[in-house]
Amino acid sequence: MDLAPVRAQALGIAVAVMGVPITVTVEGLAPVTGIRGIWMTDVTRDEPSGSSAPRREEQKVLMIRRVDVDGIPRGTKVQAPLVESGAALDWVVDGTLLVEGDQTRVILVPDPEA
Repeated sequence: MDLAPVRAQALGIAVAVMGVPITVTVEGLAPVTGIRGIWMTDVTRDEPSGSSAPRREEQKVLMIRRVDVDGIPRGTKVQAPLVESGAALDWVVDGTLLVEGDQTRVILVPDPEA
């Protein structure tokens, strides 16, 4: 029995209930609007031990359905509020944490150009 349609439907419901409105702009393409993403638990990244000021840095992780945007390279611009009713903030994709099934989880950092 193929459960892919059931998983896709469950993910769609989760995004509708827990997601925030986002806009994703891959360089050279038109912005994708009218979609939603889910903030996941932040990840902690250790800075290299050889650096002059070793530290641990929290990074934001956003889950985006692949049916909405498939292929999110580093440098992609994302506008997303931290909460449903919040103001949209400008982010840049710093890397991909996971690509699995119907979802992509990207690491976001504040957009230095905003």
